[in-house]
Amino acid sequence: MSQAIRTGSSLAERKALAQEVILAIAEQSPGNEIEGKGRLYKAFYIAHLFYHVKTGRMLTDWPIVRMPNGPGINGFDELMSGLIAAGKMQIVPTTVGPYPSSKFRAVHCDQPAQLNAMALDAIREAVQYIEGKNFAQLSDITHEFSRSWNAARDGDVLPIYLDLLTDDEYQASVTSATETNDLVNSLWNAIDP
Repeated sequence: MSQAIRTGSSLAERKALAQEVILAIAEQSPGNEIEGKGRLYKAFYIAHLFYHVKTGRMLTDWPIVRMPNGPGINGFDELMSGLIAAGKMQIVPTTVGPYPSSKFRAVHCDQPAQLNAMALDAIREAVQYIEGKNFAQLSDITHEFSRSWNAARDGDVLPIYLDLLTDDEYQASVTSATETNDLVNSLWNAIDP
């Protein structure tokens, strides 16, 4: 897959692309591994934002959902089990102080990722962005800056590209949507006997 999104992609293709992004995140991380599911979630989310800023397109259309501590990858366990079964990733138990955690390690990294150069650049930027930040810091950042996360309920799919709008752009889009909704309602009321 050389492009990030193709219209009409099957679920299997969409899943494979999301898995490629997860694998590339681990490959771009120091030691080919990323510590903690939450940090992996944030890198996935942030890579999507960086890619959109660079290209105006979506990196994947895999759902990013609201979780209590920020945006998360929908169906993560299924995606990860597929990568493990294919021998592309390992989950390595570790601890953070006394607490159990996991590292997600890419294996067989001699094969280049099937993502385009812009996608790999966005993923690299996301990995660099989260580097040196712990999960609590990353959660605080998404809580402060993610408009989509703040407006949603746990489990909702997030319209993450709203997070890239300035306050003025966001307000203009809300105003436009409200005006459109009002117009549609007035039209329906005019034809409803």
